[in-house]
Formats: sequence, structure tokens, C-alpha cells
Amino acid sequence: MPRKFVFFLAALLTALPSGAMNSGTSPSRSVNLTIDNHFQKDAIERPARGEELIVAYYGHPNSRYMGIVGRYSLHELVEKVKATARLYQQLLPEHTIIPAIYLIYGTCQPQGRIGYLSDAIVNRYIDYAKDQNVKIILDHQIGSYSLKSAVDKLLPYLSFPHVHIAFDFEWRTSNPMKEIGFVMGEELNWMQKYVSDHLINNNIPGNKYIIFHQFTASMLREHHKASTGFPQVDLVHCTSGWGPPWQKKATHTFNATITQIPIKGFKLWYYYSDKPGIHYDSPLMVPQEVLALNPRPRIIIYQ
Repeated sequence: MPRKFVFFLAALLTALPSGAMNSGTSPSRSVNLTIDNHFQKDAIERPARGEELIVAYYGHPNSRYMGIVGRYSLHELVEKVKATARLYQQLLPEHTIIPAIYLIYGTCQPQGRIGYLSDAIVNRYIDYAKDQNVKIILDHQIGSYSLKSAVDKLLPYLSFPHVHIAFDFEWRTSNPMKEIGFVMGEELNWMQKYVSDHLINNNIPGNKYIIFHQFTASMLREHHKASTGFPQVDLVHCTSGWGPPWQKKATHTFNATITQIPIKGFKLWYYYSDKPGIHYDSPLMVPQEVLALNPRPRIIIYQ
């Protein structure tokens, strides 16, 4: 899955001061942000006791090339993500570290069509994860469909206590692989309220994560209009993009300036293949490096 850091770097320099499957616009705003360079890079900050941190494995069950999920059986996958979660638990013994499987539920295809995972596959993962005390995150790539239609497809799954949702606005386009999609700050507010109302109106208890990714400045527009704090909803702003650690840290530093969304995530890419179009981090950041990021991610995703 392509992650074009060149777009991010150009935007960052501008911003800085003198920075099996079933088929089923808004004006741009320039970014003018300042970067706080006072980050703790040498020590892992100790949070309040009991804070939750999620370690997730990402991908599509039917594709080895779209992430680690498709490379192992469900049983093997769960054992592996639990092992990775234990690495973080050793570093943060006062935290609650929760493993998760992050499924690409709606995959963007040519012309922005969406291919969905079958109910049978989704339910198999949901049921097994429940028995293993593992969370499920269902990701919709939106394509050419409306944001409302994408959210509506995922709402029924929120009745499961361990299921959360995500949206990949990179693929919110009718020209995938040729242009990068985006979301407006006010759309994030609408989405949070819409999900919050659904949870309240249907007496669904507990908080739900809503995750979205960003790896270029243009992917989140009018970010100053975004807000959080909607009942039962935790919006997660996830740093995405493959590459060497310095690039990934630069992206995270840029995203950190969007303080309207305080909960951050961070995504990493395992090496799998040198096949063209298959990307990976080189070298892969180790857990100590990930936890030293500021702000420290609440959700850590491995593709």
C-alpha cells in the first residue's frame, strides 16, 4: 500500500517556521503550524496507573501483501500479537496492554468501489477474538462512497463490546493510487457525534475508538475545526507512513501539532517482500523507540 512521504515532507517544510469480497470536496486549506521541539526522547514517560494501550496487527485476511493479518492463521495471528503486546507490557507494567486485530473491512478498488469482507469472515474473527480477550478494529477505506454510508456499514458491529472502528481517508477517492483522499475537521466532529448518538440511542455501553490515519498535511483539512469529547467516543489520530525512523518521527511530530485531537496512534510496517509496491520500515522501530514518541501513541499498529 503506497505511502508517499514526499508529499508529507513538502508540506512539512512549508508548515515549519523559518516545517471473500463482495462489491458493494471541500477546498484545500494551507497548513500553518508551529512545532514544539521540547520532546523527551531519552526516557519513557510513566503514565497514571491503569492507562490502556492497544497493540494491533493490521491487514486483510485474504491478502499476504496487505499486512500481517493475511500471513497467518487466526490462531497463529492471535498468538503473535499477544507476544508483541507482552513486549510493551514489560516496558509499561503499570499499563493495561491489550492486543487487537485490525481488519481491513472495506477495501478500495478501481473507481473507488469497495469490496467488503463477508459476514462469515468478520464474525469468525470477532468470535475468536472475544474468547481470547483480543479487540477487533474494523477499517473502512470509503472510496467514492459517502462518509455516512461508510459509518453505517460499521455501526452494527459496535454492539460487540470488543469491536472498534477506523477509517482510512487516504482511499476516500474515486482515483485510488493516483490521488490521496482527505477529511475535513468538521467531518470528524459529525462522525463522532453520529457514532455517539448511535451508542446512546441503542443502549450500547462503554467507549469506542474511532481511528483515522494521516501521513501528509493535506489529509486532514481545517484541522482547527476538529474537536473531541463526544460521549462514549475516543477519536484516535494515527501517524501512518512507511520509511526509516527519522521520517516516521517527523510525521508524528507534525501530527502532534494538531492538539485538538490529543489521542494519537502510530503505525509500523513489517518487512515481508521486496516485490514492487510492497513497502516496509527499514529499520523497524523497536518498542522502546515507539514508546519514546511524544505524544506517546495510545494505539500501536503493525502492518
